[in-house]
Amino acid sequence: MPQLPSGVISAVEHPPYGVLTREFAFNLTPGVTQVQRIRGPVNVDAFGLSFSFITVPAAFGYTQAIHKDYEVPIVQVAPVYTLFDGHSLYGPVQELTHEGDIIYLDQLFPTRVDVWVQIGCLVAQFWIVAL
Repeated sequence: MPQLPSGVISAVEHPPYGVLTREFAFNLTPGVTQVQRIRGPVNVDAFGLSFSFITVPAAFGYTQAIHKDYEVPIVQVAPVYTLFDGHSLYGPVQELTHEGDIIYLDQLFPTRVDVWVQIGCLVAQFWIVAL
């Protein structure tokens, strides 16, 4: 039996990557930042995030294959969802040691996304949105 997509994100992300685009948000400095993309009553209306590393200290070390993979995490991302009873909880936390991955949000419309950037690094954050 063929498997049907289970959710809006699955329907959009598979297979037509051409439907998605990156929208520059802002540069993030070291520490924890709470990011939102407010459009009307929705706090985050994107399908995911992507990051480009602008500055990474040489002391972090890396290996080079298809992409440059750093020895320490550069970015950590955690979406925050608010339940109907007002309780907030974190979605899956993801650590990035290389740039260019698309981090899909597992549920639609998080309240915010907490992003931690390693000390000494500067990264550009992009939203993944539909055309």
